[in-house]
Amino acid sequence: MPINGDRDIPASLRRRGTGVTGWVPLYALALVSMALTAHPIPAQNLPAQSDVNAKVRSLQNDLTSQRAAALARERRLSDEREELLFAQLDQRDKRYRAILRDLNQTERERDSARTEVAAVITERSRLVEEIARRDRAYAAEVAEFRRQIAGLTETTNPALQAALQRYADGDRVGAFPVIEDIVRAENRAGEVASALAVAVRQAKGLRQVAALALDMKDRGEKTTAEVLSLWQEVQQLDPSFHWGWVELTRLQSEAGKLPEARTAAERALTTSGDERERSTALIELGDVLVAAGELKAARERFEQSLAIDQRLATANPSSAEAQRDVSVSLNNLGDVLVTAGDLKAARERFEQSLAIAQRLATANPSSAAAQRDVSVSLDRLGDVLVEAGELKAARERFEQSLATRQRLATANPSSAAAQRDVSVSLNKLGDVLVAAGELKAARERFEQSLATRKRLAAANPSSVAAQRDVSVSLNKLGDVLVEAGELKAARERFEQSLATLQRLATANPSSAAAQRDLIVSYSKLGQATGETEWWRKALEIAERLSRAGQLPPRDARMIDFLRDKVGQTPK
Repeated sequence: MPINGDRDIPASLRRRGTGVTGWVPLYALALVSMALTAHPIPAQNLPAQSDVNAKVRSLQNDLTSQRAAALARERRLSDEREELLFAQLDQRDKRYRAILRDLNQTERERDSARTEVAAVITERSRLVEEIARRDRAYAAEVAEFRRQIAGLTETTNPALQAALQRYADGDRVGAFPVIEDIVRAENRAGEVASALAVAVRQAKGLRQVAALALDMKDRGEKTTAEVLSLWQEVQQLDPSFHWGWVELTRLQSEAGKLPEARTAAERALTTSGDERERSTALIELGDVLVAAGELKAARERFEQSLAIDQRLATANPSSAEAQRDVSVSLNNLGDVLVTAGDLKAARERFEQSLAIAQRLATANPSSAAAQRDVSVSLDRLGDVLVEAGELKAARERFEQSLATRQRLATANPSSAAAQRDVSVSLNKLGDVLVAAGELKAARERFEQSLATRKRLAAANPSSVAAQRDVSVSLNKLGDVLVEAGELKAARERFEQSLATLQRLATANPSSAAAQRDLIVSYSKLGQATGETEWWRKALEIAERLSRAGQLPPRDARMIDFLRDKVGQTPK
C-alpha cells in the first residue's frame, strides 16, 4: 500500500507566481505611495486629506506586514533570529492593542499604546523587507496581497473601515463575516452600464475577500472547503482571470475533487496570457492527471511544458532562470515516468536535470539556491535508483545531497528551510539504509531528522506543514523499530504521529490529503499491533473517500488490501 512521506513543494510554486499573486516584479514591494487623484485638491482640504491618506496607509501597512510575517513563517523563509523577533513583536502587538480596546484606560495611555502599535508595524515591516530582498517570489506575493487589500482599505464606507481595523487588531474570525457582508452588499447595490462590467467589478471585490480567506486558511482559521467556495464564486463572476483557475486547481486537488480540479486546470490553460503561464497551467494539469492515474496524458502535458521551457531557454541562453526552469520541468517529467514504471527514461531526465543544476551551480558557486537545486536533483536520481534496486548508487547520491545540505545549513544556521532540507535528506538516507538492512544506522538518521523537525515545529507552532513533518519522521522511526522487532516502541511513535494527524484532519475536514494521512497512520498501527480495529478505521476512511470520489484511481487497490486485513472478501 502506498505510504505518504515528505511532500516536495510543487515546482510551479517555486518558480512561478502562486495563487492570487500572479507574477509581480521584485520592486513591487517598494510601491507604497498612492496615486494622486485626477483633480487638484483644494489647499484648505490638504490637512484632512493627508490625515485620511495616512490612516489608509497605516492600515495597509498593518494588514500587509501581518500577512507577510505569517507567510514567511509558513514558507519557512525566516531564520531563527527573525522568528524570535516576529514572536516578540506579536506579544507587544497583542499587549498594546488590548490597551486600546480597554475603555477604562486614560486617553494618555491609549495615545501611548497607539504609538507602540505603530512602532511594532514599522519594525515588522522592516523584517519583511529583509526577507523580501532574499526571496523574489515572496516579495511578489506580498506586493500582490497589498494591491488586493488596497481596494478594501481605500473605502469611504465607515463600517468597512471599522471592520478592517478590527481584522488588523486580531479579531479576524469576528471581522471577516462583516467585511464579506459589506462587500457583497456593495456588489448588489452597485449600478454600472452593463452586466459584464458588474460581474467583473464584483469579482474584483470578492477576490480581495478571497485573498484574506487564503490568509486565514494558512493560519488554520478557515477550511479548504470555505476558501474553495469563495474562489468558485470569484471565477463564476470573472472566468477570464487566469490565476483564479490555478488557485481553484490546487484547492480542488487538496479537497480530493479530481474531476473539478481537472476542469479548473483546463480553464487555466485556455486563459493563459503568455507562454510562461501556459507552461504553469500544463504542470497543474499534469499533476491532476497523475493523481487520477492517467499517466500517459500526464506525461504529454509535462512534455509540452518542458518544450515551452526549452524554447524560452533557447531564446534567452544567458538567463540562468530560464535554464533552471528546464531543469525543474525535467524533474517533473522524471517523476511521472517513475510512477509509470519507466525507470530508465526517468533516470535519463533526472541526470539531464542534474547536469543543468550542476552547471548553474558551477557558474555561480556563491549561490546557496543553486547548490540546493543540485541536492534536489541528486535526491530525485537517488529515488529512481532505489526503485531500480541499485541501493549502493542511491546511497551515494543521498549522501552527496546530505553533505551539500549540511554545508548550506552550517553556513546559514538560522535558516529553518535549510534545517528542514537536512531532515529530508536524513530521511531519504534512512530509507535506503532500511532497504539495505542497516537498521541501526537508519534509526540514527531518523532520530536526527525527528529532533530537527521537533525543534522547527516548536519554533513555528502555527505551521501545519511543520507539524505534519514531525508526524512523518515519527512514522519512519516507527517503521524501523518494527523491522527491529521493537513493537512497543514502534507503537508509541505511531500513536504520537496519529495524534498530530488527527488534530490536523479535525482542523481541516475537507482536506482529502489529511484524511489519507489518517489511513496511513491507522495502517501502521495495525501493522505494529496486529489489532484489526486499526485496519478497520483505515478501511472506513478509504471507503468514504472512494464513495465521495476523493480517492485517486491509483490508490483504488488500497481498499482491497484493507478489506483483506479486516477479513472481508474483496469486492
